[in-house]
Amino acid sequence: MSELEEAERFLRKVESDTKTIRYCYGRAELFNEALKIYRKIGDGKRKTEMIWEILLFQLRFLTILEERKSLNRRFAPMVEYANGTVYPDIRTFTDPQIDYYKARARITSNLIHKARYNDIVWELKKDHAYGREAIYAYLQCVGVYYDNDWQNEIADSLLRAVELALTLNDQTAIDAVKKDLFHWIEILAKTGKFRWCLELIDAALEMKRYLQNNELEICVDIAKSAAGFYANVKDGYNLQQSFLKKLVVLMNTLKKPKEALSFMEQIAESFVEEGNWKLNNYPSGDLVAAFFYEMAAKMYRDLGRKEKSNELMKKVKTHTEKAEVGFMEIKASVEIPNQPLRDYIASLESLSLPDALKKIALEDSFVPNLSRIRSELERQKGKSLALVIPRVSIRDGNPVLRSQTESDILQDNLVERVVLEYKIYGSLIGEILNELVQKKSLNHGSLLSFLVSSPVFERSSQKLLEVGLERYFFGDYVSCLHVLTPQLESALRQMMGKLGVPTTMIDGDAIEEKPLGNVLRERKMKELLGEDISFYISCVFEDKRGDNLRNDIAHGLISEEACTRNTADIVLHIFLLLTRFRT
Repeated sequence: MSELEEAERFLRKVESDTKTIRYCYGRAELFNEALKIYRKIGDGKRKTEMIWEILLFQLRFLTILEERKSLNRRFAPMVEYANGTVYPDIRTFTDPQIDYYKARARITSNLIHKARYNDIVWELKKDHAYGREAIYAYLQCVGVYYDNDWQNEIADSLLRAVELALTLNDQTAIDAVKKDLFHWIEILAKTGKFRWCLELIDAALEMKRYLQNNELEICVDIAKSAAGFYANVKDGYNLQQSFLKKLVVLMNTLKKPKEALSFMEQIAESFVEEGNWKLNNYPSGDLVAAFFYEMAAKMYRDLGRKEKSNELMKKVKTHTEKAEVGFMEIKASVEIPNQPLRDYIASLESLSLPDALKKIALEDSFVPNLSRIRSELERQKGKSLALVIPRVSIRDGNPVLRSQTESDILQDNLVERVVLEYKIYGSLIGEILNELVQKKSLNHGSLLSFLVSSPVFERSSQKLLEVGLERYFFGDYVSCLHVLTPQLESALRQMMGKLGVPTTMIDGDAIEEKPLGNVLRERKMKELLGEDISFYISCVFEDKRGDNLRNDIAHGLISEEACTRNTADIVLHIFLLLTRFRT
């Protein structure tokens, strides 16, 4: 077989196969094999066409309707890099490339390919003819996917066909899509494949203005059957609740509010049942059960059943406290190398006190480096359970934050690492300040003079700063933190004002100062402070997964034990950091 014949064999395989190659990247691989050959034999035209095929089939379909709506696109890149670039980048597709896809859409006999070629032309050029062809190609694909038992693809194809028909406002296409939608949803229900009926009910609700009540009632019957089916499946609560939620929407659409409320009560009761089951069947049963009791309590509260809601919130508190008792405390000693610290202190000896403080303020190595920590966490993916298991952050015996998605769990680990690092750095700062006290007569007055020499700190706050610093040097860290924390927030808000960003916001009928979290999230503040310092301040003062110092002090929740020398050193370090900025 010649090399050219081998390339054509790969293309015949990918063109004829609708049964064994399920995922688009598998098709891209076959085009890539042909590309290698065309590149080798020097066929420039075919090489370019293969690259175009690979780029198209390496794009992912966005299969969740809400995601497509929010992003206003059907296709997504295979890879998104940290610097903002993506691959493949649909924005780089050229007119000759799109003309090639148009030609392929007309001649291919592979229904999976036909749907993709037509859809990409529609997405990039909004050519109605190709949008209509995509609708019918997707509808034809459903039979292929059903024979292959590819249920995810069935739901995706029908959802996309509905979306395109409604966007084009093509009544003929709408009628065809509606007919096929109800045909397949009834088949899936009759064969017990309820899972993907969720998406098809969503598709029907997208078309509700074109549906008769009897068609909506078909969806109701299927959703009821599905909810009943999953009620009898071991740990099938999530899918049971999902179908009950669909019934609430359907009943409201049919203008049956009493029935909608009835299904909402069933959802709340399902949360209670799930909590009971997981209490007895999960290793961390108390904590997991508390989560579902809280979900049920919120629903009962919204339904006006305060007694039931209060009863469940007591259970939340009880089981959260039990979970906390069951947590094992893990202690580890951290040895900080002494020589680098001695060397750093020695580097300050030849400097005046203001210059020594300035050197500390400008020292980046005392600030947790987010880029480095993220890279370390990425390398640990797949090796550490901490990057897989969902977390619950608890403060004062109550669950305050829950992470479920991979990105949430990663962010929790990021905060945890940042907190660990700044506590270690805080102990170093404390050692350095001790040396400055002994060798350069650092006291509350000289530190105050250094701070107020910076434009960041207003003269009007000088007296309060003096009190807070005096308490620090006296060893009264409770008073020190209670005085200095609000002053730090005030300084940050004033910095924001000098950047031309309003420091107040409207809350109802009142005008209020923006809280610290809002200040740190302002774009200009993030640009000024930089990601590392901004995140550091957030973890210390307002992130519930960190020290949450500002909120605990403001709400009287901080304990005396939390007001340590280490925490005070960290706060002073942040005060010093702010002196490096000019607004």
